[in-house]
Amino acid sequence: MFGWEHSRHPGCATNGTMPAGYPPNMPWPLDAADVVNHFPEFRHTGSCNVLFTDGHVIAMKKHDLATALFYAW
Repeated sequence: MFGWEHSRHPGCATNGTMPAGYPPNMPWPLDAADVVNHFPEFRHTGSCNVLFTDGHVIAMKKHDLATALFYAW
């Protein structure tokens, strides 16, 4: 993934303090209490738009996201 629709700053990631217990510079955990602010499914009937490095965009649901999608290979 290159980018995704976001309710807050699009560059957000864990910072070592928030959310508690996560190291810095990791994707925001999908089980965090405020996950709706980071992956806003409510905007498009339960999906958020995701842009991939090859230029295609798809609508994804939170449960379809995986940590490996955030890695740059």
